[in-house]
Amino acid sequence: MRRIRRQHSNRVAQRDQQLVERIASLDVPPAPADSPPMLPRDVTELSYQDLMILFGEMTGWAAHYAGLLAQAEAREESAESLLEFRRAQAKEAIANRGGKKSATEVKAAAEADEDVQSAKEEYLKARAERRLAQVRYDNSCRFAAFLSRELSRRTATRDQDGRAEKWLP
Repeated sequence: MRRIRRQHSNRVAQRDQQLVERIASLDVPPAPADSPPMLPRDVTELSYQDLMILFGEMTGWAAHYAGLLAQAEAREESAESLLEFRRAQAKEAIANRGGKKSATEVKAAAEADEDVQSAKEEYLKARAERRLAQVRYDNSCRFAAFLSRELSRRTATRDQDGRAEKWLP
């Protein structure tokens, strides 16, 4: 029975390693520049051409952050899977040591296990990275949408001005 469990443990470890390798191979669109552009305080002061350039850069950053977010989500899922696996291993080891223990005692002892603590630390790091990637992605999308609205406003204003001039004597 223990040999079957070890074989299963090895398969889970191999699967997790394959997942980590797939995460590393995900294609992330390159960052359009060294750092994301800052939005000007008043976008109405930008020329139409500068606004389009800024919009293109922001869209590029949104694509870049989307790739980073996908990697961060995959790392978080992998870390969570490893944490659950380490908890199950620790609980089983504690239960097999003998002596009657309540489920609460087994769970508390498993949480104190060094492997579980290490896996929990890695999970919390991966979770924090994913949250940061989510914030960056959301902000870049929000900025791109803001610039898009300004472009739409200018286009609509220009169309209205052109139509009004057509009918003036």
